[in-house]
Amino acid sequence: MRFLTDPTIYKAAIQPATVDTPLADHIASNRKYMPYCADCLGAVDGTHIPISPPNNVNKPTWRIRKGFTSQNVLAVCDFEMRFTNVLYV
Repeated sequence: MRFLTDPTIYKAAIQPATVDTPLADHIASNRKYMPYCADCLGAVDGTHIPISPPNNVNKPTWRIRKGFTSQNVLAVCDFEMRFTNVLYV
C-alpha cells in the first residue's frame, strides 16, 4: 500500500473533491436521486486487502478475526468512479 503515498502516483490517481466539484449529470437529472443527493460528492467504503507483512514485524497485530493478515483501507470515490481520497491504517 505504500505505492499510494508516492507523490507521483497519488497526484495521478487521486483527485480530491472540492466545493466547486459539480454534481454528476446522472444524479442531477434523475428525480429518484434529486433533491436527496444534491450535496453528495461521492461514496465511502472500506475493505481489507490481504498482505504478507515482513518477518521482523508482529504479525498478530495485522491478523483480523477471519484469520488472515490484512491492511485496512478506506476509499472515497466520486460518482464517475474516480478516487478522491484513500486512507490506509
